[in-house]
Amino acid sequence: MRASSIPRPAMFAMLAVVMATAACREEVHSAEWYMAHSAEHQAKLGECKKYPSLNESDQNCKNANAAFAALISARPGQEADHASQK
Repeated sequence: MRASSIPRPAMFAMLAVVMATAACREEVHSAEWYMAHSAEHQAKLGECKKYPSLNESDQNCKNANAAFAALISARPGQEADHASQK
């Protein structure tokens, strides 16, 4: 099917769907980024705790959890403080 044979409103609708889908994707942050951005890190950990399936499927949950583990191992006396926030 040639592009010129697709009705113009249908082309705009398809373009809108593609752009909306692309806009909804969350930027992936590294574990190091989460370690440097405490508020965002805590928010992501809360989201990952609320929706446990994200821990396996969402790269940001994986990175936020990796940052959490790195912070725990870097400060051995802080396990209880961080664990209560996770």
